Amino acid sequence: MKRPGHWYTSRVAVAVAAGVVGLAVGASAGGGGSSSGVAAAGPTTTATTTVTATKAVTQPGAPGATVTATATVETTRTVKTTVTAKPAPPAAAIEEDGIYEIGVDLQAGTYRGTGSTCYWARLSNASGDLEAIVANGNGPAIVTIAKSDKYFESRRCTWTRR
Repeated sequence: MKRPGHWYTSRVAVAVAAGVVGLAVGASAGGGGSSSGVAAAGPTTTATTTVTATKAVTQPGAPGATVTATATVETTRTVKTTVTAKPAPPAAAIEEDGIYEIGVDLQAGTYRGTGSTCYWARLSNASGDLEAIVANGNGPAIVTIAKSDKYFESRRCTWTRR
């Protein structure tokens, strides 16, 4: 007479248990099962998924012997989001000496300049070459900076957009 052994010595029981564990792991990895998401304040979000699978099998040839395998798999995923602030819009006024890039540092448009010893120049590039000067002048002025201008140079002036 064959003596009943432990359930884990039966090939059928081991196969059933492996199938249940595989099912639970597969459902968890695929996002199946029940999910309870926990959102953290700020740029990090954490979601936890728990899957439980249970399978009962009666081994053929062993009446009354039932094997029940239960597997629970819990996975936690954390997602970190980076938020980049938009750059500040180009200025609509100039109060300091410098060379300003059009569309980045300064908006194209018409400006009124004040300052008795003021120098200004509309530039096609920032090379410093005379050929880069589109137009220039001295003293108080009203200047229209075109979108096609690449840079605007200002010395000893205060400019406000009209």
